[in-house]
Amino acid sequence: MNALRNKIIKAYGGMELWSAVDRITVVANIDGINWQKKGHPGLFNNTQIEIYTKAQFVRYIPIDKNWYSTYEPNLVRIFNRENNTLIEELYHPRQSFIGFDRDSKWTLLQAVYFASYAMWNYFNIPFIFMSKDYNIKELDIWSEDGIHLRRIQVTFPDYITTHNKQQIFYINENGLIVRHDYNAEIMGKGGAAHYLNDYTEIDGLMFPMKRRVFKRLDDNTSLKPEPLLISIDINDLILK
Repeated sequence: MNALRNKIIKAYGGMELWSAVDRITVVANIDGINWQKKGHPGLFNNTQIEIYTKAQFVRYIPIDKNWYSTYEPNLVRIFNRENNTLIEELYHPRQSFIGFDRDSKWTLLQAVYFASYAMWNYFNIPFIFMSKDYNIKELDIWSEDGIHLRRIQVTFPDYITTHNKQQIFYINENGLIVRHDYNAEIMGKGGAAHYLNDYTEIDGLMFPMKRRVFKRLDDNTSLKPEPLLISIDINDLILK
């Protein structure tokens, strides 16, 4: 298992380069029908996002809005962009989803919470898997579109805020993750198949510039190309 994990880390550029990164700043368009269902269509269509690597911290700065947000696992805040005054905040945001299902509408703070922890995971994976706190198990080969993919099941530690505790990652022959399966608990636990495309090398590290999320069916196939649940297009990415 360590050999496969090491192959993945090497494919993404290696721990030495990653360890020098403190923050990833991206400009992204985030869309998909899930945002409409949750009552926030177009919320993050044109957004600057700062994702930290040494702590679970994310800042969203929507380019066409008068506010910005900050995220930590137990606290989400929204501030006025002009004077940095606090507009609203939500402590223990995960608890606010208790009793929600896939049709429940979200507040702005809840939408920010989901978008923030999700992007923190997406950009810190796979490097966080080098910690001994992640349990990694290799599964059977999966074939999709005529391509054979290795799979790993990752059990996340309790201190990491993520979609759900056990998630599955599909690895191509180059060691890159091309599909990521999870059940987003705060979305109502529906199965998701999340595809990663258009990998680009930036300062020696590899990042997928396009992500597409579809419903995962009981036979482990995905319902694509529609409905498109979530799309993420990265237009710019800077490492600091």
